[in-house]
Amino acid sequence: MLQVIKGNVSNIKPRNLLFLIFLAALILRLGYVIYLPQVPITTDAIDYDNLASQIADGKGFSHPDGSLTAHRPPLYPFTLAFFYYSFGHNYLIIRIFQAIIGAFCCILIYVITKQLIDHKIALRASVLSVLHPALIFYSGLILTETISGFLVLTALYFLVTALRKDALIFYILFGIFLGLLVLCRQEMLLLVVIFPLLLALAYRYKKKIGLYSLIAAIAAVLVIFPWTMRNHFRFKSVVPVATGTGSTFWKDSHPARFLEWDNLSEYEPVKSLVKDLDLNKAESHIFLDKALFKEGLRNVSQHPFIYMRLCAEHLGRFLIGSYSSAFYMTRDSFAGVISKKEFGVLAVKILLLIISLFLLALAGVGMFVSRAKLKTLLPVLLPIFYVAGIHTIFFGEVRYQVPIMPLILIFSAAGINILNPARIISQFMKFYECELKGSKKYHVIKSIAKSWEPALMLSNKRIYNRKMNLPFKFIGFMLSRECQANCIFCPVPYKKDLSGKERFMPMRVVKKVVDELAGHEFSGSINFGENGDALLNPDFKNIIEYTRERLPLAKLVLYTNMMNVDRDVSEFLIKHNLSKLTLNIDGASEETYRHSKPGLNFNKVKVNLHDFISARNKAGSSCQVCIEILSPKRYMNLRKNKKINAPYDSPQVIQYWKDFLSAYDCIDEIIWFYSWNNQAKEKRRISCPSGILGEAFFDKMFISTEGDVYICCLDYNTRLTYGNVLKNSIYDLWKSEKRRQIMDDIINKRFKKIGQPCLYCSEKFDYLACYLDFIKHRYF
Repeated sequence: MLQVIKGNVSNIKPRNLLFLIFLAALILRLGYVIYLPQVPITTDAIDYDNLASQIADGKGFSHPDGSLTAHRPPLYPFTLAFFYYSFGHNYLIIRIFQAIIGAFCCILIYVITKQLIDHKIALRASVLSVLHPALIFYSGLILTETISGFLVLTALYFLVTALRKDALIFYILFGIFLGLLVLCRQEMLLLVVIFPLLLALAYRYKKKIGLYSLIAAIAAVLVIFPWTMRNHFRFKSVVPVATGTGSTFWKDSHPARFLEWDNLSEYEPVKSLVKDLDLNKAESHIFLDKALFKEGLRNVSQHPFIYMRLCAEHLGRFLIGSYSSAFYMTRDSFAGVISKKEFGVLAVKILLLIISLFLLALAGVGMFVSRAKLKTLLPVLLPIFYVAGIHTIFFGEVRYQVPIMPLILIFSAAGINILNPARIISQFMKFYECELKGSKKYHVIKSIAKSWEPALMLSNKRIYNRKMNLPFKFIGFMLSRECQANCIFCPVPYKKDLSGKERFMPMRVVKKVVDELAGHEFSGSINFGENGDALLNPDFKNIIEYTRERLPLAKLVLYTNMMNVDRDVSEFLIKHNLSKLTLNIDGASEETYRHSKPGLNFNKVKVNLHDFISARNKAGSSCQVCIEILSPKRYMNLRKNKKINAPYDSPQVIQYWKDFLSAYDCIDEIIWFYSWNNQAKEKRRISCPSGILGEAFFDKMFISTEGDVYICCLDYNTRLTYGNVLKNSIYDLWKSEKRRQIMDDIINKRFKKIGQPCLYCSEKFDYLACYLDFIKHRYF
């Protein structure tokens, strides 16, 4: 289903896509709560129901006997009371409300994930949340899980937006919803301190992050404070939200393991404590709760190893479960189902357990592969590990996963990427990088790389069949064929024939393409900077202005050497909502940098980038800055076999710039090894990786300075073209038979028929070989 959705939503407008996600989630949840039988309310649900009934009847936050209480957090009972007062004591209304906010959560997941990672993973995460059994089942239960999950996502949405825009109002809104979350689930109370503190430390490069984090914490406290004062005035004791923490801690740290709530009074010290207490009064419960918390600490100090074992059991119960008890048909335990010989129900419970464990395992993989973006993903990771930690210390149950389940699904969606064969090997190589320094292992893995060819070709064909007819999502404009950098790895010095080629793309070509895209309300990416430096085009500013005016939803990307991006240009780009700036910084010092880019001034590039980042931060722009590093050490023998004495200083580049970049920026070393000096020597025999790694052919269109449309960004002389935008519609060209034939020849490795540039293409020859080369030049 994920592939079907992925194939059909490519050209759907973001607003329409969000509506479809919401509609699908709503239909599933409403169908479930309206037409299927629901689990009867018990235990916690009875408490919430009784409190809500008392509030709706005007009797305050009290038990059915009229005694005031602080036993439960107030938000959920008051929410129920609102509906009871408005519509009568009707569980169906509550379930419909929870179905609606549960469906809205799927939109929030998409929006948050898209801001933090990308559209593809956001779409996967939202689809997983639409279909996840637990998120559907719990919309029918009179419990806090659904509404607290909504509050978690809403708070994170405002936090992620605040970090991106540096706007105080979003920090305040984050604090407000964090406070509401605490009033819904009291175990979240410590987040009011932990979240702002970690934000101030992790994002300390932001000028006002400390102040804004403090204001967010104050906003949360102000939301919680009125209820805390209510408890203080009513019960003459400090109860921030609700009681229950002490008794829960004592019960779940007791050496007797997993005591039942119904018989706690049979154990000491409860048995002695309750003798002189009137348990009909809230004050007695508050006293008992505080006393049992101290007893819980005593349990831990006296039996530390038993408590460690209990914590492991708590964590296991928190992580492993099928959620089937929340579904009426499968509500019995595994033992109960087996004893009744209901094998059909047993099969459903096992299937739900497998789904749960599989998604959890994918989430673990997703966290591992996303470790480079730790700072960016901190807002999502913190609630996951906090809740897991709390329910390791206290009682753990799979039900407590539900409020953070949408966040777990974000990493499950990221983990799906690992199912790509090339990515599996890639991550394997990265993980065992240090182990690959030995020559024996190096050659073993190299032989594996050569044997991977059948899998690459098979995957290319699968992608070709699935994506060939999809619309493009990326336009690459070659605004210039000129660049002053003279990079050591650049193919420009090897170009022989540029006759008949335009130096710069004329405005008429840009207008023709942009006008067509505007007619289709294009919202994909437009890249300025294929091959040459776009800023050398004399019409550069006019092109940017016209494109932004006609395509307000498009993502404008600039790939530049940064030499010409002075302060004035930076402000111009920020003003016109540049979405992404990509550049190479291939050295930490002027000495290293000039080996890679002898035509540029290292200090000027450095100053220009600082000015751009400063202008972006001052304007509150969400423009992403991506720095790529290609160490010149890897090219020491590239030109005329003259060895360069270039140090390997890529880690120093990363160390310097990471302090100036935001959580949404990226900086990394490029693994690919481009060896254009081999083009005249070695014919290509293995599958082109542009399909398998990034699927570049299938959603990207590249346009040369003359308006010719070419297949691949690595075709620097634009020899493999399938039409001209001045003569035909870009949409007709995209669907043309000539493009289809070229694609078919590439996928089936008919490189001799294609000729240049594919016949002697040695760029990105294959991923594993490139990575091994990267390791060799890094360590030897």
